Amino acid sequence: PSYIFDSMVYSSGQSGGGPQADKQAWKTGFKLPDSGIDMAVVEKSLISQALQQSGGRLVKAAKLLGISYKTLQYRIKKHRIDLESIKAQ
Repeated sequence: PSYIFDSMVYSSGQSGGGPQADKQAWKTGFKLPDSGIDMAVVEKSLISQALQQSGGRLVKAAKLLGISYKTLQYRIKKHRIDLESIKAQ
């Protein structure tokens, strides 16, 4: 699937590829596209990616995102993310 991050231009001057392409760019920020973003879509996408990378392990996913375990639990519920389907992958 295509993620919103593919269209963002990072402060290092690189486009696309998301945080894997240039972790340093995430530390310095990114340039908001003129068209704006849907923050809920960005948040849900990041949470889903972290859960996939962590094999559905919430503690590890929370660490990847730099948020607390409780915050991750809240946001999973908020975005109605199906943990069972992620763990089954």
